[in-house]
Amino acid sequence: MVPWQTPFDWQQVEQFFSLSCRGTSRLAAAEHHAAVIARSLASADILFQDLCTNTCSCCVDSCCTRATVWYDFRDLLFIYLSSKSLPAHQLTRQKGQSCPQLSVNGCSLKRVRRPFICTWYLCPEQIKMSQDLGKRKYHELSELLLEIKTEREAMEGAFIYAVTA
Repeated sequence: MVPWQTPFDWQQVEQFFSLSCRGTSRLAAAEHHAAVIARSLASADILFQDLCTNTCSCCVDSCCTRATVWYDFRDLLFIYLSSKSLPAHQLTRQKGQSCPQLSVNGCSLKRVRRPFICTWYLCPEQIKMSQDLGKRKYHELSELLLEIKTEREAMEGAFIYAVTA
């Protein structure tokens, strides 16, 4: 079940982050991890541009239609710590329709505003294409994704420590 779907629930999420993120000196470690994630996402975005351009436009089984995607806690924490704002609402879509952020040019959200699953997931065609680009590029992308995942865990841990200390 997708969390925080109602306007009331989303308002609670906004209040939580607003109240929890006061006193930024306590959040320095979590903000540092968010900055590392942002840099890694920028590097990954460069690699993904070629993959998405060459695969998404001709995809017959779009993950943007098949998957149910939403912001999880780490997504929202990263977005809030890196931009001091949250998306307007939880991502939701009508059954049988594509993600509302899908446009003719791909996702309309900047990579730093997307749920991480939208970056982490590589479809079989993208995996094949990235491997065809060469082991170095595929390894670079794999390492970036692993770094982002590790930094997300560290960011969450630093945040929890900061707000409960």
